[in-house]
Amino acid sequence: MLNRLVAPLGFLIGLVALAYVMQTLGNSSPTNKPLAGPELLKQFEIVEIVPPTAIVNDKDGKKIDLTTLFAKPTLLTFWSVNCGECDTGLPVLDNFANNQSQIAVIMIDTKDEPKDADAKLKLLDVTLGTYFDLDGSAFQNWEATMPASYFVINGKIKYYFPGRVSQEHLDALLTVQ
Repeated sequence: MLNRLVAPLGFLIGLVALAYVMQTLGNSSPTNKPLAGPELLKQFEIVEIVPPTAIVNDKDGKKIDLTTLFAKPTLLTFWSVNCGECDTGLPVLDNFANNQSQIAVIMIDTKDEPKDADAKLKLLDVTLGTYFDLDGSAFQNWEATMPASYFVINGKIKYYFPGRVSQEHLDALLTVQ
């Protein structure tokens, strides 16, 4: 009878030992440091592509070709008055834009009346201005989600952020060359 218990008991002990080893390995990391800089951005990196053509309106109603706005590294963000994620993310973008000069931050309101977009920015205490994509064509050309941000550097899109961009990601963008 004892011989019939040895094999299952040995298997069970081996299984528990294997689970312990796997748990120990899973909890260890080589550096125990959070990701930062380019490592943090890696998951958002895309094959660098030329930005699509798009025309938006400035606050005075003048038509602007977006590609003329990429003279320096630029974070371009599509947003809308009815976007809940935007309510949280736009003040973070505004703070980022106001506290550094390396990266231009451009916001494009999509399919809202300019007066409604301006009221929303005022409500959120966002001082950064916005461009207007009144018919949604820029949003469509860029194949954007809501919200969506694109980091353009050297005339090409390098990173795509579907959803709200965190402060950590914004800080990491400052390390990109």
